[in-house]
Amino acid sequence: MTATWQMRPAVSGDATAWLLEHGMSEQWGAEPPSSEPVFVARVSSWIRDGEAVVAIDSNGDVHGYAVTGSLPPPCMDPVVAKRAVEDAYYVSTVASRMRPESRGAGRSLLMWALEQARSLGVTYLRR
Repeated sequence: MTATWQMRPAVSGDATAWLLEHGMSEQWGAEPPSSEPVFVARVSSWIRDGEAVVAIDSNGDVHGYAVTGSLPPPCMDPVVAKRAVEDAYYVSTVASRMRPESRGAGRSLLMWALEQARSLGVTYLRR
C-alpha cells in the first residue's frame, strides 16, 4: 500500500520526536540532539523561518522532513555558493524513515520542493 503524503510546516516537537522515536541513537549518539544547544538553535531557526516541512500520513505521523529556502544553505561549499543563482530554490536537507510504511515520503518532499520553486517562479531547484 502506498501512502498519500500531506506536507505541513514543522513544529518544535517534530525534530526531537523524530530522532528519539525512530531509534537514531546509533547515528546521533546516546544523548539526544535536543541536549545540544547548537542543534536546538539550528532546528529552531528552520522552524521559525518556515524552512522545515514534514511529510505526514493520514494519522498525522511524521515520516520525513525537508529543509528548504530561497537562500543557499550555510553549509554550501563557498566556491559553489559564489556561483549560486538568484533564480533558484534550495533543498538543504531531506530525510525519511527507513521503514516500508514510509516509502515515498522522501520523494514526495522533493516533489513538494519542486512545486514550491515553481510557485515562486524560479527556474532551478538546487542542493
